[in-house]
Order: sequence, then structure tokens, then C-alpha cells
Amino acid sequence: MYTRRPGSSLTLILLLAFILAACTAGGGLPTPHAVALVPTETNTPPATRVLPTLMATTTRPALPTATIPSPDTPGPSPTATTFATRTPIPTLRPLPTNTPFPTRTPRPTATSVPPPPAPAPTATSVPTGWSGTYYPTRDLSGQPALTRADAELSFNWGTGAPGSGLPVDGFSARWQRTASFESGVFRFNAIADDGVRVWLDGQLIIDRWHDATGATYTTERALTAGAHALKVEYYENLGDARLQVWWEKADTVTHWSGHYFGNKELGGAPVLTRNEPVLGFNWGAAAPGTGVPADGFSARWTRTLQFDGGTYRFYALADDGIRLFVDDQAVIHEWHETGNKTYVVDRAIAAGTHTLRVEYYENLGDAFASVWWERLDESGYWLAEFYANAELSGRPSRLRHDRLVDFSWGDGVAADGLPADNFSVRWLGTGVFEPARYRFHVLVDDGARLWVNHTLIVDEWRDGTQREIVVDRDIQPGTFPVRVEYYDRAGGARIRVWWEMLTALQRH
Repeated sequence: MYTRRPGSSLTLILLLAFILAACTAGGGLPTPHAVALVPTETNTPPATRVLPTLMATTTRPALPTATIPSPDTPGPSPTATTFATRTPIPTLRPLPTNTPFPTRTPRPTATSVPPPPAPAPTATSVPTGWSGTYYPTRDLSGQPALTRADAELSFNWGTGAPGSGLPVDGFSARWQRTASFESGVFRFNAIADDGVRVWLDGQLIIDRWHDATGATYTTERALTAGAHALKVEYYENLGDARLQVWWEKADTVTHWSGHYFGNKELGGAPVLTRNEPVLGFNWGAAAPGTGVPADGFSARWTRTLQFDGGTYRFYALADDGIRLFVDDQAVIHEWHETGNKTYVVDRAIAAGTHTLRVEYYENLGDAFASVWWERLDESGYWLAEFYANAELSGRPSRLRHDRLVDFSWGDGVAADGLPADNFSVRWLGTGVFEPARYRFHVLVDDGARLWVNHTLIVDEWRDGTQREIVVDRDIQPGTFPVRVEYYDRAGGARIRVWWEMLTALQRH
């Protein structure tokens, strides 16, 4: 059997190359020799015949062969010639599988990033003053003669001019500002000699564009919390020039809203502001309060009240000057120095809400100021204020007129809207007295007080069962205010007040 050895193809190629080279060198191809026939199926050589080995161009050691004995030949088994162990071709290391690149996370579509918000502006405090523009004409026309900031609108120029470049008569002015308000109902007030107009958030709320002599105008508006725009216009025609504009929270004014000034002209800013339950003062030589002088001061009190229709008698007692206005109409006008004097005026009042204003000034000596009224027809003579507490505090729950202070409510209620216990009442009335000694009686359960002409006559302000208190007093002639205050704590409620003259006093 012919076995093809590795490398035989190369040997054959080299042999052919050698023959070619030899032929070329000899000038021709070698003469061919007879070659044995290529065996075929019919011409098969004997098994023992060995095919000729091609001549190699180089001597190569023969590869060892194994002699395979004939099966018919006896003898020991020949030792097998071991072929050199062929170094195995190392197993090809498989190419590494391509590590897939990580899936690329798609970049989000770029969206426009909003710029950072602008820093919030620092809150600006609401200005507290007025920006004023003054004109040398009555109708706010032409070029301003003066522009300035005014802390408040409280002027009493009299017969002078407001400033340089302005006439003493026939001038006008406009002021504007923004003011902060709490939520609630506010009362706006203006006093003018001569004309005045007031706007709130662009709405005209006071329109008195006419000549006047120190008239006062009042209106109320409900406001939301926050800043509101204000504008005031004023003109002066002839004579004295005066303007004041201010406001107050109406629902905090439970009685009279009082403003006290450190001068006799109600000018400038108030030095004291407070609520007064009753306009009945006997300061004597003392001052009305902290910051107010004992002499040379003035005051203004305002209040809005519900009246039944009818004829009323108004009283004013003063030392020195006093004025009473009902709906801006002067009912009593006694603006002069005097001793302790009482003024009486009767007026018909239509049913409804009316604004009252009292103005007062003190010059020297003792100081008295008192205003009250009574209804002359049908209902009675005492103005009664009922409170749903035992302290006469807050806003009255009900107002009415009573002919007498004589009630026995027992365990019932004194008036609609009041509790059966823990309520209080104040009555304001009038006493016309001759010079005499009087006996005053108070029958009460629980507490009561009685004043005559601002003098406390009976003081039984304490809890207690029904009892009668009797006090004698000498009274000088005159018409004086009489005030009764009462409270019920628990149980039966009873109050009666009356007096009689005992002996006449000798007139001097």
C-alpha cells in the first residue's frame, strides 16, 4: 500500500524544477525512458511488487515503518515500533464573541430649561404721607405754585397762605397717597372751609365742592385688607382756610370716637384718641387725659346712631365753647368763652341713621362738656342703651327711649337679644331742678349708679338682692344731665330711680 507522506507534494515540485533546470542547461528535454504501465483493473501488479520511490533532491531519513507479519508466519509477536508522538495541534481558541456594546441610552431630547426666576422684589412699605400739589387758582388749573410732601391733612391756615407763591384766598390743592387698611368698615371724615372732595380707589365718596364754613362730612365704606388709593381735592374762596381729612375703623368705635387736640382750634394731629361711652365730663381744673393740657385744648367726638322719627330736645352744657351737629347741620353753635352754661334746642328728626358730631374747646379755668337728648313725644324721655354683658362694654345690642326708669324683669329678659342674666343698661335723661334739697331713691337688684350733672350721687355697683338706697343732696337751679347705670348678675332683675324735692334753698 502506498502511503502519501506529508511533504511529498513539495518534493515533487522540487523534482520538476530540477528537471527543468537540467533540460535548460543541456539544451533540450531528456530522452524519455520506458515506464511501466499504469496499473488498471486488468493489469494489477503483484502484491509483492514495490513501486519505485521518487528520487528526492536531498537525502531525507526514511520514516520508520511497521512490518506487518503474515498471518501464516509463526513466531513471537514482533515488537511494535512506536511512532514518535505527534505533538497535537493545539485546539484553536475560539475567537472571543464580540462583546456587544452596551445599548446606548438615547439622550433625552433637549428641552429649553427655563431661566431661574427673578428674585422677588423687596416689599416696599406703603408710604405714610401725602404728595401735595398747590395751585394759585380755585379750580386746580394752571401750573402748580408749590409741590411738597405733607405728613397729614390737618391744616388751619386761617387768613394766611399755605406756602410761598400762593395767595391767601382763591387757591386750591390736590393730595394723593396709598394707605394700608385692615379688613372692615371705615368711617371717612372731612372738615373743610371751603370745598372738599375725597376719592377712595377712584370712587368719589365725599363731594362737597362748594363754599362752607368749617363743615364736617362723614361717610362709611367696607374695605378689604391691603393697600388702597386715596385722593383729596380742596379749594379756598374767601376768609378763613381750613382742611382736615382722617378715617377710623367704624366697627371699633362702640360709642363716641373722641379726638383731643393740644390747642383750642382742633388743629394738627390729635394728642389723644379714645372711645367715650357718654359725653358727660366735669374735668374741673384737670386735664382730660395724658398728653392733653389742662387749659387751651379742644376735642371732637363723632357717632352714628339710629333714631326713631319724632321731636327731640338736645342739650349741651359747656365751659367754654361747644357745637353740636346732626348730619352736618349745626343744631347748637356756642363757640365762645363762658361759664358752665346749658343750651337747649328742639328738633324734628326723621327715622333712620344719623351722624352726630360734637366739638368743644377749653380756654382757662374749669372745663365742662356734656351733650345729651330726649324724645319729647310718645316714647319717653330717657335714651336707653342695652348691652349683652354686665360691664356696659362693646356696642349696644339695642337702643330705645323709656319714659321712666322703673322695671321689674324678674327672671325674664329686659329686651330682645339680651340674656336673662349678665346684662347691663345705661339711661341718659334730663333733670330740671330748682334750688333745693332733693332726695334721690334707687331700688335695685343687683348693681346701680346715679349721676346728676356729672356728680356721682349713688354708687351701688355690686352684686346683691333687692335693696333701696336713699341719698339727700342740695342742687343748684338749672337743667342738668342725669345718668343711670345698671347691671344684673343672676336671679331677679329690678331697677327703679326717682327723686323729690325736700326743702327749697334760698336764692342768692
